[in-house]
Amino acid sequence: MASSNTDHLSPLTSQLTETITFDVSIDVMQNAEFQEFVKKVKDSQHVIIIMNETHEMIIINGKKLAVKTSKVQIQNKIPKLLGIPRKEKGNDPNNDPRGSSGSPVESKLWDTIELSIAQNDFLSRQIFITDLPANMPEQLLFDTLWDEFITVGDIKMDQQAKPCIHLFKRVDNKYPLNGTAAITFQKEESVKKAIEKYNRTHVRSLNNAQIYVRKSEVTMPPPAPLQLPKTSGSRSSTPSKPSEIKIWVQFEGYQATRVTLDYTSIIDDLIGVALNGEGRRNEYQAHYRNRELGPGERIPSDTESDHPVVLRKIIIRPPRDPNPTGPKPYTPTEYHIVIDNSNVFLGAQLIRNEKTGVTEMNPATRVNVGYLTKKIEGGKLNIDIRTRIVGGTKPPENVRVWREWDSNGYKCMVIDRAATGKESALDDLLHAQILILLRKYEIYNRQQVLVLVTGDGNTNYNRGGFLNVVEIALKDKWNVELWSWELSLSQRFFEIQKLFPTQLTIKYLDPHRTNVTFEEKSKQN
Repeated sequence: MASSNTDHLSPLTSQLTETITFDVSIDVMQNAEFQEFVKKVKDSQHVIIIMNETHEMIIINGKKLAVKTSKVQIQNKIPKLLGIPRKEKGNDPNNDPRGSSGSPVESKLWDTIELSIAQNDFLSRQIFITDLPANMPEQLLFDTLWDEFITVGDIKMDQQAKPCIHLFKRVDNKYPLNGTAAITFQKEESVKKAIEKYNRTHVRSLNNAQIYVRKSEVTMPPPAPLQLPKTSGSRSSTPSKPSEIKIWVQFEGYQATRVTLDYTSIIDDLIGVALNGEGRRNEYQAHYRNRELGPGERIPSDTESDHPVVLRKIIIRPPRDPNPTGPKPYTPTEYHIVIDNSNVFLGAQLIRNEKTGVTEMNPATRVNVGYLTKKIEGGKLNIDIRTRIVGGTKPPENVRVWREWDSNGYKCMVIDRAATGKESALDDLLHAQILILLRKYEIYNRQQVLVLVTGDGNTNYNRGGFLNVVEIALKDKWNVELWSWELSLSQRFFEIQKLFPTQLTIKYLDPHRTNVTFEEKSKQN
């Protein structure tokens, strides 16, 4: 059937194998004539064809050319089976294969086929990420994913010019997000780079969470079943989908047990049921047939007592030493201190629970400005500190913190907060101040040091960020002393440190939390 199409292909091309999935209504798959046709295609093309009625999809595996040929033959059979004429390309001025009838059944059929083709295209350029911090603010998580993954390749933009970053949500959980996301790139090669760089990696900008990244296999929900005209071989009635499914699950080292879940449940639901709702889901990683399962994945439907979903305890490893090269020797220097007030205060409110390993937020946590400046300026001669700048947003304008900064000798640069709550304008202002310092002191003979207090690694959608000004300072032979809370520090600063190991020093504020922070019992004006 396909021999005439292979003459122009090399032997290597014809031997390549692949797997294709596409959506087909359960009504179509249960049609006797359709089943007989699929069997003939399977035999003639020597491919494996699986009709998955549970998820209403067909899976084809085999040699690349045979798989594609089989898919086209099956898709062309469906409209004939339904009695829908398919127009050839060129007959319609818009090349629309849906014909002129415009019937709901016909439109829905071709929407399904076209959607399946589009899915196979973007899935090859999409990654699926699991174990993201579910309690992270949605916009912050979105921006952080952009800043991290734009480093491996251009992210696709949708029709509204927004990045194709999808955060999966839940309505029955404590947090609105479920810890999983999908990102679509412009090029397929970016998927491999993302997996190599981020899979199984602790990402500091994501609350130091260890994330898992793989090529996306997520499919869109199946369309509503199409109504077929009755044929002599079709079944008289369509059985309804089961609403529940029984899953074998086992805590590693213990006996497997069987639990009942809704058939649409995900791994996070399974772990919650196995733990009897005790809320320790982040402590376990699910495994099935030697493969790790993310919390947002669908539960497998073919578990057995000797092949259950295994839940393994996650071992939390301590973070690496932020200064692998050791402490820097003292030399006569001039210091220029620039502080991102918002990043310092918000970072102070993020605390990792030592017992559970879960990151929690305490909005009542405040920063003691006096202790913070004492710690940052410690070991530096007052006469050597040439610049003290702190930036933040209002309202309120006359809040106590600005009076404290002023009393400690810092120039306060306060601007109005944007309606969206983002502070990109403030970042731009601080970036400009640093660049001015670099130019002002470039002819000085003494060593210049930028003391930057922030963990912000955002690129502000490629408009520039603290990462850029740090790189410029280092290239201008400045030293940079970076202070940040561990959970707020972008991992990308460590990438810069690898290039400038003797110039960039990273210091955590966490060991000084007891003195630097306090808990405000009531809101103060």
